[in-house]
Amino acid sequence: MSAAMSSVLNVSDPKFVIRSQDIDDMVSIDRRSVLDLCPPGTEHITVYGWEHCKYGELATILENYSKEAHQLPHPPIPARNWAVEKPRLTPAEFPIKRVYTCGELGDYRMAQSDGNTTVQGRQMNIVRYCLESEADRLRESLGKDVNEAGVKDDQQRHFSYICKAGVTNAVIENAKRIEENLAVNPFIFDIDIDANPWPSTPETIMTKEGANNDRVTNKELRRAWKLCYDPKVNPKIQAAAKKTFVFVKAKKSVDANGRPIQGAYTLEKIEAPWGADGNNPEWITAQKARATQHVDKPKNKEYQWRLQSTNFS
Repeated sequence: MSAAMSSVLNVSDPKFVIRSQDIDDMVSIDRRSVLDLCPPGTEHITVYGWEHCKYGELATILENYSKEAHQLPHPPIPARNWAVEKPRLTPAEFPIKRVYTCGELGDYRMAQSDGNTTVQGRQMNIVRYCLESEADRLRESLGKDVNEAGVKDDQQRHFSYICKAGVTNAVIENAKRIEENLAVNPFIFDIDIDANPWPSTPETIMTKEGANNDRVTNKELRRAWKLCYDPKVNPKIQAAAKKTFVFVKAKKSVDANGRPIQGAYTLEKIEAPWGADGNNPEWITAQKARATQHVDKPKNKEYQWRLQSTNFS
C-alpha cells in the first residue's frame, strides 16, 4: 500500500471507513475447504465478491487448480507470488473443471468460450440488457455534452449490468441442471476476510445513499436476494437460487502451532446477509427502507431479467 493510501480513506458515510490495515496477499487456498462447499458432482463454480476480500485472487487460484488438474491444452494462469514447483494436481484432488467470473458469464455479446459455456457445451451468457446509456440519452435530448448536463459517465453502470446478468445466468443454468438431474454448481460470494477493513452489513448493501448504492458488488448482492425471494421471480428460479449462492469468509490458514501461513487461506461458509431463510431483521428493515425510495422506470420487456428468467427452458 502506498504512502498516499496509508491514511484513513473516507467514503460517503463516515460509518463506512476503509482503514489502512494490510491484508496478506492470497497465494494459495485450502482445496478441501472449497470442495466442502460443493455438492457431489459439481463440475464448475462461479466466484465473485469484494475486491478487498481477494475474490480476484481466489478465482485465479481456483482456475489455476482446475486447469492443472484437468490438463487443459493451455497452461495454468499464474497466481501472484505463485508457490514453488510441486506435483501436478489430479482430477480426484480437484474435480472442478471450470471456474467462472461474472464478466464473461454476464456479457451476452461475448462469443462462446470456456468462460461462459458449461462442460456439456451449453452457453450460459443469455440474459440481455439495454446498452443505451443514460448519458447517451441525455446527450441526444439536451443537445449538449454529458459533462455539461451534469451526468456521470455510465461505464460503471454498464459493468454492473454485465455482473448482475452473470449472477442471473448462473441461477438460470442451475434451474436447468435441476430439471436434468445434474448437480447444482455453486456461486461462491467471497464477502468477508480476516481483518476486514470494510465489513458488509444489510445497511451498507441496501442503502440508496452515497457510494454504497453504486458499488457493483452491492448491486450483485441485491440481485442475488431478489432471485431468492422476490415474489415476481419464477418459483423454479427461486428454488434454484436458494441452492446456488454460497457465502464465504477467507480466513488465514495456520500451521500445526497455530501460526499464520504466509499467503495461505481457507474458505469458511458463512450465513447470507439476509439470513438463513431471508428473515434477518436488519436486512428486512434495510430492504423496506430501500423500497420506500424506489421509483419505477419504464423498461423494454426485451431487457427485463425477470421475464427472461421465467422463460429459462
